Amino acid sequence: MPKLDLESMPQTNLTRYPPEHAREVQGRCYRRLADAAGILRAGAIELDARREADLDLFIEQTMGALVGLSIMTAFTVGVQAGIPPEAMVMEMYMSQEMEMVFRSFREEGFYRASSVHGPTALYGGFVRTMQFLPLDLGGLFRQVLAEIQSGQFARQFQAEREAGYPMLRQAEALSSGDPASQPIGRAETHVRTLLG
Repeated sequence: MPKLDLESMPQTNLTRYPPEHAREVQGRCYRRLADAAGILRAGAIELDARREADLDLFIEQTMGALVGLSIMTAFTVGVQAGIPPEAMVMEMYMSQEMEMVFRSFREEGFYRASSVHGPTALYGGFVRTMQFLPLDLGGLFRQVLAEIQSGQFARQFQAEREAGYPMLRQAEALSSGDPASQPIGRAETHVRTLLG
């Protein structure tokens, strides 16, 4: 890729922020480097800042939360049922099998990728999905999105800051603590040692 001549690129102060936030950046200029470099031709989707924030927070707080909860729950239930902890973490994510599933979503499409694992996985996934449908995840997801879009989550996070971040500190303690202090962390360490 040839070097971009920044000085020859026009500056803009165009913003897609809502008016109450646009005032904060009034007078600031920038250059649209992605356009000049052709990066957007690779498949980017242009969103305004509000939609990007909504999207990012929504996926983190729905899919991200459920994937994390699913991993922790499956690990606990599996180990309690006698499945070795190392086998649990290997099957769930350390074998890269789930990465293959997500790669298949991207390359084949969500529904077509369902058959990648074979008929047993397809059947089991379908049957269990039918069992989970009454949980009304759609309703919960709509509630999460409404809280994000209304500013309720932002106000909640602001209150968290004003209180000294008690919930964030708990989350940080889990994510930055000694892996050996949690059964799942010990299993991961053991698998890494076995794999070299």
